[in-house]
Amino acid sequence: MEELEIGRTARLFSHTIAYVAPKGFTAPYFQAFVDLPEGPRIFSLVGSQCPVERGVLEDGMDMRLIVEPVADTPEHGDELTSKYVPARTDGSRH
Repeated sequence: MEELEIGRTARLFSHTIAYVAPKGFTAPYFQAFVDLPEGPRIFSLVGSQCPVERGVLEDGMDMRLIVEPVADTPEHGDELTSKYVPARTDGSRH
């Protein structure tokens, strides 16, 4: 393994909605794979500002990096992680 500093952008490769959550998390939530311009494809959660509804995300859309709590629950509210959200909020893909 190698440590790699990642940039603030990505392209959504694929995504799904998880309807069952492990203890300490709340469902539904998006799970995604994003392609980074630095080369790797990584697994990521999608930020909470993105409503969890079919059609909100589209594979291939530009995404941007944010930092927020892992989950909005007492067990994880103080733990921060990186997540991605759509880069544009005006409804356009790119």
